[in-house]
Amino acid sequence: MAVCMGVLAARPALSWLPATTLVLYIFMSTVGFLTLPWAMIGELFPTRVRGIAGGVTTCCAYLFSFAVVKMYPEMKHALDRQGVFCFYGVMAVLGTVFVWFFLPETQGKTLEEVELFFAAPTVVVAATKA
Repeated sequence: MAVCMGVLAARPALSWLPATTLVLYIFMSTVGFLTLPWAMIGELFPTRVRGIAGGVTTCCAYLFSFAVVKMYPEMKHALDRQGVFCFYGVMAVLGTVFVWFFLPETQGKTLEEVELFFAAPTVVVAATKA
């Protein structure tokens, strides 16, 4: 997603490249970030709170999507089209970094193991040589 936004921000000279890049961005977001809230419902929330947490997650996802769509005209006016593409490219990079470091891998793990991951305080301590 970040690469696609970077290409669009660079104002490609080829007439077919912006449309292709935009379609590729939509495809990548559909298999990437846009599915995360719904994947989290089934994989991260304990059964006792899954209903309420799923509702809150879905509500937040739709509210953020609405906000992004409504803010586009003002962002385009303030940042210009290339600035908006750069902004969303940077957000894609930051989102990827966040997912990489803070979202646990759940494949092959039970719900109890995932719950233990979130229950234990996570402190990263650098190893020092004595």
